[in-house]
Amino acid sequence: MRSGQNGYSISWSIINFPLRYGKRVVSASWDESIRIWDAETGKELNVLEGHTDGVNSASFSPDGKKIVSASYDRTIRIWDAETGKEQKVVYAHDIVCSASFSPDGKHIISVSADSTASIWDAETGMELRKFDGSYTSAAFSPDGKKIAFGSTDGTILIWDNPSLQQLIDDARERFKDYPLTPEERRKYYLE
Repeated sequence: MRSGQNGYSISWSIINFPLRYGKRVVSASWDESIRIWDAETGKELNVLEGHTDGVNSASFSPDGKKIVSASYDRTIRIWDAETGKEQKVVYAHDIVCSASFSPDGKHIISVSADSTASIWDAETGMELRKFDGSYTSAAFSPDGKKIAFGSTDGTILIWDNPSLQQLIDDARERFKDYPLTPEERRKYYLE
């Protein structure tokens, strides 16, 4: 297997190539699919389908059990890396250019075509925080305490990662006046 084989865009980063959990690599493709490959043999192991437009990025969770993908169809999708089954669809406000897990696997950071970045709860799909700016890329530091943002002006911004409690408090404030069912209120940490 080599980069670009059969028109698939292959993302090679340490997160997308989790050697300690197996020798697999994940690729995102304009044909609306995500593919899992054996990194030693080049054999295609699985094809994940569900996106309705080109897929911009795909990466493994830190434990290698899940995959997160970002697409032109304005969704972030979470997949079971072993079975290939879709576990969650998160609807974003714009085309999603990239998405990746936090080091603990509990959050996802994404960057959208409108140059904003968001942190999402990986379990519920709730947007916990949105960063307005001119962002082209974003990544958590290995310890999860910082977030680095690439910007359209060529600079890199490094922010402290908000604590989970701060994110929950921000979400409570944003949704406190929404007419939600009791189940939705629990899902969005309002109760």
